[in-house]
Amino acid sequence: MIDTTRFTQMKRDKPFTPLGELVYLYLYEEIIRMNLLPGTKLNESRLADELEVSRTPVKYALNRLSDELLVTKTEGKPMMVSPMNKQDTKKLLEACVAIESKAARLAASRIAQEQLEHMEELARECRRTVENERFADHAGCDHAFHCALIAAADNNYLFDMYKIIESRLLHNRHFMLNSIRRDRLKAILTTASRHHDAVLNALRLGFGDIAASEIEQDINGMSEIFGEWK
Repeated sequence: MIDTTRFTQMKRDKPFTPLGELVYLYLYEEIIRMNLLPGTKLNESRLADELEVSRTPVKYALNRLSDELLVTKTEGKPMMVSPMNKQDTKKLLEACVAIESKAARLAASRIAQEQLEHMEELARECRRTVENERFADHAGCDHAFHCALIAAADNNYLFDMYKIIESRLLHNRHFMLNSIRRDRLKAILTTASRHHDAVLNALRLGFGDIAASEIEQDINGMSEIFGEWK
């Protein structure tokens, strides 16, 4: 069973939004926020009944979530929330390093002042979430920081490559942040904030190789969580 209260409110707040889009937005948040855990089966008919909609918008939403790697299809079986495992996450972070290190090198010579200021504010917000131990909020602002770096590279092909894994990355961030002790998590995220600051300093100075190295260290720092991952 799922809590449909938020979906009911979404329908009231967005009366002109197509139902398929609303179902997608609702399920996206439920998955990202770990209300629907990895491995949870998603029966199309049951979801339609619980949300009080037809199967058509549910089918649309599930197919879109599958395209974003948040839902897994298996022949002859119900869809499910994509499982999490260390091997898959390792490969995901490898792809992230490849894309973001190149983006950092490009951004060092292309970033606009307003983009830099936006990244600075995101870095400050990430730091505040750690200091105040609002770890549930950290995944969102950290994700926004990395997305802003991709945008600053000003390369639409690189941007499109990142979009393929973007939702899966955010899902992994939330999952891992919910999987380890708070004291260890605070130490890891404090180090991540230092890398954010170093990336920004390198971008201000136009030092692409340093920016790339720091963002790579930041991403690879996520692997420290593997040792705590149950």
